[in-house]
Amino acid sequence: MGKVRKEKKEEGGGKESVKTEKDTNLFDELFGKDGKDLDAAASSTTKAKKERRPRPKVNYDLLASADGLPLLYKKVQSSKINPDDPYESIMKMRRLVEEWQLHLIPAFNFDDFLDKTEGLSGNRHVKVQM
Repeated sequence: MGKVRKEKKEEGGGKESVKTEKDTNLFDELFGKDGKDLDAAASSTTKAKKERRPRPKVNYDLLASADGLPLLYKKVQSSKINPDDPYESIMKMRRLVEEWQLHLIPAFNFDDFLDKTEGLSGNRHVKVQM
């Protein structure tokens, strides 16, 4: 049988743990001496981080572009709105703005897009386009 080695734990209050040479060899086979193979195995299994695509930003340059406010203006001018039914008119205008938003930035939620656009409405560049 293998050699038996007794080690005293300093913090354990004098309790002894018994470790055989067989246990030590098994540990060395699995993890290498001093755990060096363990570090190499851990580093080889880590995945490389993916580069994130930049999220589109709502800014005055985007709103002033050809797909921005000028396109929305053309869509509103070409649509037929019934002045007799205000509810239908408002719903049609909302659908037009939603379609425009999906064309401009499909990744954004409509309500978030409206909040960002309202925040930019006081900008001089946007007022010129209106």
